[in-house]
Amino acid sequence: MDLQDVQSTFLRLLDESATQFQRLPGSAILLRYIKSSYQNDPVRSAVELFLFLFAVRYLLAPTYSTQKTHVPLSENEIDELVEDWTPEPLVAPQTAFEEAENEKRPVIVGPTGPKSKLSNGRTVTNLASYNFYNFVGNEALKEKAIQTLRTYGVGPCGPPGFYGTQDVHMKTEADIASHLGTAACIVYAQSFSTISSVIPAFSKRGDIIVADKAVNYAVRKGLQISRSTVRWYEHNDTEDLRRVLETVTKEQSKKPLTRRFIVTEGLFENVGDMPDLPRVLELKYRYKFRLILDETWSYGVL
Repeated sequence: MDLQDVQSTFLRLLDESATQFQRLPGSAILLRYIKSSYQNDPVRSAVELFLFLFAVRYLLAPTYSTQKTHVPLSENEIDELVEDWTPEPLVAPQTAFEEAENEKRPVIVGPTGPKSKLSNGRTVTNLASYNFYNFVGNEALKEKAIQTLRTYGVGPCGPPGFYGTQDVHMKTEADIASHLGTAACIVYAQSFSTISSVIPAFSKRGDIIVADKAVNYAVRKGLQISRSTVRWYEHNDTEDLRRVLETVTKEQSKKPLTRRFIVTEGLFENVGDMPDLPRVLELKYRYKFRLILDETWSYGVL
């Protein structure tokens, strides 16, 4: 077979393939799309051809299992591996310097409180404890706690309408409200979650909060969760507070429905001092702001 015969055979096969392709439904639309696509953007046609060939290869590729194969071991082999295995220590051994330093550290024996007993027998004043009122060491409260656990069990706490709120919780809230002279109160299971939940319960996106720069971490988390616009004033500087309140009032003069709050503490956790509360109240009424006062550390101490 000479070269002319090869060419004629190839052209005949090509014509037959084109004829069979044209008989397929939609072949004319596909050819028209390829021609227009190649004329406008040949690079795009090449990319599409590559993606088509990749998809065909992916569909025709053999399947394989993704599960890992495990080598079965006999009981003797397992025992040998366990005997040879040496666990790593959770904590590195102490150096001589660390041992000497740890011997100097005071070790508290018993409950922490205003007065704590050390392992060497000394009784010292503990300024690093949140147990200001020594509730932990109160024997009457211990007996009451034991009786409550035997009656109600462990873990009966939760918000109303969900689970856990029982008669003792409601009685406690009523007693506290009566003591404070308020209409009602809400008891939280954790002090940190109280102020960080109260702030976003009242203040939302678009509201204005003017806060003291020295407020504690729980207050700052509440400010962050509220998504309100926060303006800061210098710590315990009522003149700077007045300036910020006046600025906010002028900026919000055309937005009468914007809620505005002052947030501060009765006794600052980070600093230890108190605000000039009468002056803060005076500014609150003058500029028509609401006041959120965190008394986590001041109530019962002052």
